[in-house]
Amino acid sequence: MPNPAEASRPADLSNDSSSEPLASFTGEAMTRASTNKDWFAINAKGRESQQQLPDITIDEFFNNAERVLKSIDLDKDGYVGSNEFAQAVDNPYIKGKDAQVLSALYKLNANSIEQNPLGGYHNPMQFLKIDRAKQQIQTILDAGSIRNVAPHNKELMFPKLDRNGDDILSRRELSEAMKDPELANGSLAVAMKMFHRRDARAFAEGKTYQGLSQEDVTNLNRVIGDTGFSARLNVERAIENTGRAQRGIKTTEAFADKDYPLDSISSDAINQGSVGNCYFLSTLATVADKRPEVIRDMIVDQGHGNYKVTFPGDRENPVYVSTPSDTNIGQFNRANERGMWPNILEKAFGKYEAASRKLVQEKIPNAMGADAGGDAAQAIYLLTGNEADTHELKSLYEINKDNPRFIQHRTDMFTQWLDEGRMLIAGTGNSNPEENRFNIPPTHAITMQSHFEKDGKTYFVMRDPWGDHSRVEGNRDGVFTLEAKDLFESFQYVSVEHIKE
Repeated sequence: MPNPAEASRPADLSNDSSSEPLASFTGEAMTRASTNKDWFAINAKGRESQQQLPDITIDEFFNNAERVLKSIDLDKDGYVGSNEFAQAVDNPYIKGKDAQVLSALYKLNANSIEQNPLGGYHNPMQFLKIDRAKQQIQTILDAGSIRNVAPHNKELMFPKLDRNGDDILSRRELSEAMKDPELANGSLAVAMKMFHRRDARAFAEGKTYQGLSQEDVTNLNRVIGDTGFSARLNVERAIENTGRAQRGIKTTEAFADKDYPLDSISSDAINQGSVGNCYFLSTLATVADKRPEVIRDMIVDQGHGNYKVTFPGDRENPVYVSTPSDTNIGQFNRANERGMWPNILEKAFGKYEAASRKLVQEKIPNAMGADAGGDAAQAIYLLTGNEADTHELKSLYEINKDNPRFIQHRTDMFTQWLDEGRMLIAGTGNSNPEENRFNIPPTHAITMQSHFEKDGKTYFVMRDPWGDHSRVEGNRDGVFTLEAKDLFESFQYVSVEHIKE
């Protein structure tokens, strides 16, 4: 396994607000360099003024996007690439409304797919030309969606669509094209959607919308969307999450009570953000409840807002991170009054995973190395140093659901493991959410906290890492209960820690 501390060394960062780059920290050199730049002070500066900071509007995002992009164009070549996006997301100098803009830009950058004229698909904002950014973003927002690689999306041929030759595609021309088997396709459907969005906006402003131009069609041919995934909603959520984090953060210290850090460690501090790392956070939540001292000992304050994180499952490769930036806290675990320890560990885990998965050259922000899912058994090992097994649930239950002895045996097995203090993480796998009557999301990991008996039945207490924004039926701040048979029916598997003798 590569050394994460070396392989994922953070690059120097700067922006228009300061010509002095931030220090680059790694290994022992970080301790020496940290005296030259106080990351804690950078993060803390102006924090009080953000307690009442409102969320920016879509129009504010759109109008400020170009200015923010210019500020993160480190090589000043007129383009912002994935490397510059990654550095900017971790940059503590970017604060306030600019952090909200950057968070939304990053989400578009991370989730967009573009049709390549030479074949295949790539990210439309991987190398974004700044002076054309507003047109590019407007096209994505007006198309209404940002992801679709379906083969039926074909290039729109403007001359064939523009039947009267006036260089504008009217509603009538688009409607006629939809009736033509040679012209109608997924791309044209997106063009129609874009037309209607712009027409409605013009009507609201008391204007008349003429239609799509050649430039509009050129942009649409580059960015073809899918009506099932709203770019506008993606932007709004990024802004909302970042604004909420900015207003909610109470301290940038690792632990709210530095003298008694164990008092700051509890599973209710885990509230997953937009990073797809439920498998890690659900495991971190159970470590917080069962062995909080493990979390305390993992984080060593290096001073000036810099931390050394040593995971028990790989003590030979400590990870060095700084206090999460404003943009980080908008993407990471939600801010809370218990301190930044969940965010610091999330950032360190993402950096560790990026190195382990050899994603370093892709230039992604630290925490994003853990995005897009993973294995709870591996998270258990990394956070505890103990191996874990994965046990099938739903498939075996479907075969044996009419066998009460089987159900009782499985129930007793799980209650015994919980009583022994083991970590148990339940996963839904790729099950269809429509089949789940408790509204438990697919491809999601949830902590098994405890169990109790009531009216002769066994119930398990579960905790969703989404916390207070969980969608599970009957949850309270993410905590809910399931009868044993409902647990077996709702989850595909459970990862169970081995306790060393």
